[in-house]
Amino acid sequence: MIIYQSDIIKVQFVEAKKQIELTCSGNISSRDLKSCYRKALQFAKENHVKHWLFDFSRNQLSENDQTWLDTSFFPSLMIALGPENYIGMVVPKLTYRKMYQEAGQIGMQTYNSFIKLKTFCSSPKATRWLGTQNELGNYYSL
Repeated sequence: MIIYQSDIIKVQFVEAKKQIELTCSGNISSRDLKSCYRKALQFAKENHVKHWLFDFSRNQLSENDQTWLDTSFFPSLMIALGPENYIGMVVPKLTYRKMYQEAGQIGMQTYNSFIKLKTFCSSPKATRWLGTQNELGNYYSL
């Protein structure tokens, strides 16, 4: 089910996986990015969706957009959806390698009782990980 679509970004709910997938295929404006995230969050709230796949493997989010995700979107998600949300973030391979070199394997993930986020360089790997995340006790299983 398509939630939002433009030439650059597609947001869909995949019923079989019970997850929202945001796939970006190029450089997206901050305005469009925020709009699609807000629509996805509204859908998630109305339908109790707790699994998210953010696929930015074909482009790099700007520093301002990443800051907006961290300081506005993620707190809004926690307030709207409560605890136990799972996010697989897919980034370009070069970005992943740089992050891995700077932070190591443990630095590629963030866990608290509200959001479990893990960074990947492949959408299938992120999807497999999301498929194993279904309860608070799983946040140590990597």
